[in-house]
Amino acid sequence: MDKTEPLVVALLAQAVSLGVVARLDWRGFIHVRTCEIGIGRP
Repeated sequence: MDKTEPLVVALLAQAVSLGVVARLDWRGFIHVRTCEIGIGRP
């Protein structure tokens, strides 16, 4: 139990954070990419 519980909690936390990050990145990444394309290369 000692080793399994933290692992499950870590996996759950990772899955949740990945889901949130994926949602935010989907919009943020497109926004960043469009900004980069608009600004052009430095």
